[in-house]
Amino acid sequence: MIGVSVTAAESDERARELAAPQALAFLRLRQGRPGKMPTPEETAAHPYTPLERQMIDARLGDQVMGGPDTVRRQMDALIERTGVNEVMVMTQVFDHADRIRSYEIVAGLYDLKTVEPPAVSVL
Repeated sequence: MIGVSVTAAESDERARELAAPQALAFLRLRQGRPGKMPTPEETAAHPYTPLERQMIDARLGDQVMGGPDTVRRQMDALIERTGVNEVMVMTQVFDHADRIRSYEIVAGLYDLKTVEPPAVSVL
C-alpha cells in the first residue's frame, strides 16, 4: 500500500488551481512560518520569488493532479511502477466541496462506490 496526494478536478488547469494553496502552505511551513491553508485568492496574489516558484513546482510535481484522464494515467503509472495493490488517496484543498469532488472523480475512475459524507457541524 502507498499513500498519494491526489487533486482531481474537471480539468488539468482547475486541479492545479485547487492544489496551489496547499503547496503555498507547505512552502511556508518549510520557511518556518506554519499557519492555516491560504485561500485561493491569497495564493494567486502571493509574490513568489523564483526559488519559491521552483519549490512550489517541485511540490506539485510530486503529486497526482489533473482532470480525469490525466489522473487515471498518472495513477495507473504509479501503480505499475510501485507494484502496489492498494492506494490510499489524500486530497488537501481549501474548499471542502472541491475535496469531496476530487474523491468522487477518483472513485469514478476505478468504479468504486462513494458514500455520502457525514454532516459536519462547526462549534
